[in-house]
Amino acid sequence: MRIASFRKTSLIEYPGKISCIIFLAGCNFRCRFCYVPHLVLPAKINKIKLVDTKEIFLYLRKNKKLIDAVVFTGGEPTINKELPLFIKKIKKMGFLVGIETNGTNPKMLFELIKNKLVDY
Repeated sequence: MRIASFRKTSLIEYPGKISCIIFLAGCNFRCRFCYVPHLVLPAKINKIKLVDTKEIFLYLRKNKKLIDAVVFTGGEPTINKELPLFIKKIKKMGFLVGIETNGTNPKMLFELIKNKLVDY
């Protein structure tokens, strides 16, 4: 997983829930209006110090009583092949999962929905 950063708490991304937002690097689009271009272009991504997944899991374990959900955004989350396995680990911890996607990877989205890995 190429985790560019994460926001520890948000009241916006998952309605009615306190969520942690995970920003994944990389995108298959080049939208002019993109508000995170540093997560899209390979040259800019290579300059980012990626977050270790251990840091994410440690934070989630410590804040289990505070956080209700984890939301994946990017870039485009579904271009990360490791996403389903990563989400399974988060779901096992008892968190709801949301995903913000451009919808261009229907195969991945179908897998996530079929396996009940996405709640929102």
